[in-house]
Amino acid sequence: MAEVYKARRAGEHGFERVLAVKRILPHLAADEEFVSMFIDEAKIAVQLSHPNIAAVHDLGRIDGTCYLVLDYVHGRDLRILWEREREWRAPPHAGIACHVIARALEGLSHAHKAVDGMGRPLDLIHRDVTPQNILVSFEGDVKIVDFGLAKAQGRAHATQAGVVKGKLAYLAPEQMRGLPLDPRVDVYAAGIVLWELLTGQRLFYADTDLDTLRKVHEAHVEPPSSLNQVIPPQLDRVVLTALAKDRDARYQSAQDFLDALEEVIWDWGVVYKAQQIGAYVSHFFPEAHEASHVHFDDTTASLDEEELEELEEIA
Repeated sequence: MAEVYKARRAGEHGFERVLAVKRILPHLAADEEFVSMFIDEAKIAVQLSHPNIAAVHDLGRIDGTCYLVLDYVHGRDLRILWEREREWRAPPHAGIACHVIARALEGLSHAHKAVDGMGRPLDLIHRDVTPQNILVSFEGDVKIVDFGLAKAQGRAHATQAGVVKGKLAYLAPEQMRGLPLDPRVDVYAAGIVLWELLTGQRLFYADTDLDTLRKVHEAHVEPPSSLNQVIPPQLDRVVLTALAKDRDARYQSAQDFLDALEEVIWDWGVVYKAQQIGAYVSHFFPEAHEASHVHFDDTTASLDEEELEELEEIA
């Protein structure tokens, strides 16, 4: 529904800050439903303040098109990182995977517990916890992004009955069945992402949407250790609990999942600092550091098509 640009905000006395500008696609700018979802995303995310959630700084409109200004995360999302690992035939790094998902769970836990300015619960559910929406920077920061599908109190755009939102391969069974949702769908999706990072395989994805939905419905999950022998039994138990088909048998909150995962991390001795996580990501994307030094030309107020294409490639 949108495209993202890398941008710079300039201020007095040479002050500048690199940010991300997310602009609704032009052909959707007249679609009230998409515009409403876009504005909702800004209103939800601006109420969240946590190191593991990308902050929203501004919402505006230019020439009839809405845009958001967000944190710029110089790094890669987990989907791209996962694909690069496979391309390089690198074995899954279980310790890194546990650390990254633990930080993502911290962000989700904050979102689930968030309140508005009057102290009223937002009752927020992300509903789209996927590898594409978890960013890891080259400094080792982990941030949840994209609350465009989030469910929250006071949201202007309501999901129609019978409409399922989210990427098929990361749906919880109750989500696919159209049942009332709670934060346990985010727990389940985070469990899927962790399983995939630990094994280097997709869990429910299939060649067709119908086959993917069938796998989601069956919710059959093999222990990660069956595909990665370095994984200890206690981590198997944590992942399988997060992926329980019956949500009452699942971790009841992102915080519960986080606590169990942190216990494994400490007992297993796979504790990493942010600098080590950043170095791991940087190892797979050495070319990205050249793109980090983008020259912004102050002499022009607008960009031609060729320059726009260059910035899009960098972004």
